Amino acid sequence: MRNVIKRFFRFKGADQGIYLAIFIMSVFGILMVWSAANGSVPRLGPLSAFKKTAQQGLFIVLGAILMTVFAKTFKARSISWGTVVTILGINWAAMLICRVFDPVNGAYAWIRLPGGFTIQPGEFMKISLILGLSFSLSVVHDSFLVHPPFQNDAQKELFEKERFKRVWIFPLAMIIIAFLTGAVINDDLGSSLILALISFVVFMYAPGRFYKRTKKMVLMALPGFALLGVFAFKFVLGSYQVKRFTVMLDPLADPTNSAYQLVNSLIAIVNGGLSGLGLDNSTQKFGYIPEAYNDFIGSIVMEEFGLLGLLVILIPITYIIVRMLVYSAKVRSDFERLILIGIATYFFAHVFVNLGGITGLIPMTGVPLLFISYGGSSIICAFMAIGIAQAIIAKYNKEHTSGTKNR
Repeated sequence: MRNVIKRFFRFKGADQGIYLAIFIMSVFGILMVWSAANGSVPRLGPLSAFKKTAQQGLFIVLGAILMTVFAKTFKARSISWGTVVTILGINWAAMLICRVFDPVNGAYAWIRLPGGFTIQPGEFMKISLILGLSFSLSVVHDSFLVHPPFQNDAQKELFEKERFKRVWIFPLAMIIIAFLTGAVINDDLGSSLILALISFVVFMYAPGRFYKRTKKMVLMALPGFALLGVFAFKFVLGSYQVKRFTVMLDPLADPTNSAYQLVNSLIAIVNGGLSGLGLDNSTQKFGYIPEAYNDFIGSIVMEEFGLLGLLVILIPITYIIVRMLVYSAKVRSDFERLILIGIATYFFAHVFVNLGGITGLIPMTGVPLLFISYGGSSIICAFMAIGIAQAIIAKYNKEHTSGTKNR
């Protein structure tokens, strides 16, 4: 076992600090799932906490295996147009299939499997969209920069049409289809907003000259998007989605009903203070925050370990995001750069939306705290994202080391 761990952390060229960060969060996540799940023992039975903890450990082991596989095998140059279309198509079909199954908290976002396990395709779509958008905005864009002389106007027109379809229509359709499927078909607004944020950031960092004017237009249109959001709030969102906004604005208006979870989350945070009540000493997990091991696990962390305990999450996740951005500025490939930026945005969005929701700073949207919240799909996808990033980082470090030695 010791040799396996050593080989894992000695993967040549990888950023060892990133591995250490996720190791710390994963161990802490298992500990917190056990503690938070203890609050469900009176309702679900004496083995419920053990079961949840064992499942969390299984998800982490599976995720770590996939991370290692991706770190050692992922090659950006192996991604093709067909690969992108296939990955996105399968993911989109899986999101549509979710509608067949019963909703969970109003969202049709899960595919139920035998044995009580579930898959959340929306989580995998985040990784798929990062790869698809990064490929379209870099590799596909660059393939149209050089072309042979046109023999006639018809040939030039055909080239322009193909370029417009591949460089503009496909990435735009990619974003719209993923967002609308998540928001409308799955009723999963939280994941859809993260998809939108990832898309926005990756597009704004796209280096292609074809996109310069559009970027300016997008920035100028942001106030219009804000007005569109107000319109959606008034006429499009469901009543339960509107309640999330009203609860955020005034949690005490309905503390025993729609604001029940948020109010008790705030009580947990106040209880914890600076240093917390101690491991397993939370009171809010005993029915006050239903299923406290899921999206509201951050509240239990702050109740048991205080605001200082929150640093066990924030410091590692911040390190990961910063290192992704540092390497994104170093790598030569635009495709790899956009992937790293997309993954950094993915991690930032999850921690911001989750912690913002449980503290009432933004509406709660049911987004998990990566590596900490109980769940299979979110953990596995987070590990996969790390594996892809580490493959890119290792490639850069090996090339840089080789180049330095040859000088």
